[in-house]
Amino acid sequence: MRIDVVTIFPELFEPFFESGLLGKSIKEGKIEVQAHDLRTFTRDKHRQVDDYPFGGGRGMILMIEPLYRAWETLKQDNTFTILMSAGGKLLTKTRAARFSRHDHLLIFCGRYEGVDQRFLDCVDAEVSIGKYVLFGGEIPAMALIESAARFIPEILDPEVTANETYSKGPQRDFPQFTRPREFGGISVPSVLLSGNHAKIDKWREENSERI
Repeated sequence: MRIDVVTIFPELFEPFFESGLLGKSIKEGKIEVQAHDLRTFTRDKHRQVDDYPFGGGRGMILMIEPLYRAWETLKQDNTFTILMSAGGKLLTKTRAARFSRHDHLLIFCGRYEGVDQRFLDCVDAEVSIGKYVLFGGEIPAMALIESAARFIPEILDPEVTANETYSKGPQRDFPQFTRPREFGGISVPSVLLSGNHAKIDKWREENSERI
């Protein structure tokens, strides 16, 4: 799988692409990921990527020309293009799994008051990570990349993603404990120390539903 990200702040992605399991997977060639500076797709000496909206109003709009040039340059025959947008459809586990099945994701990070509406003709999906607004789409893009990458079998065992939060509907994971057995006067539930896996599974299911 290859993921290209277009942003005006590519430096934000450098530590992200070098850290944790994602960074390890990139180094091992299990996934290809690269951030591109939208300003490199401009043609003026000021490398302008935004302008005032027609009709007036506060804020700036990302211009169609650099967006379109980036899309034209980076897209492939099998590209699925995503715009990170506060008004997009919510990123869910189901959508993340669906995105992971594409060979190439091309992700655009929105900024300011949005993008020129004409660019949406190039977009296959607008995606949001919640009902709130951030300064830009970079953090949402990172969330999408991590959530999709977890479904790539070479990166994470499918058994892990099949038995975690949201795998069986909206329920939460069951409570988890590790050493020490007692802390602050609170002990680990004795059933988890019993070695009886049938009882442990029953306890976990009941507590997941309770939460």
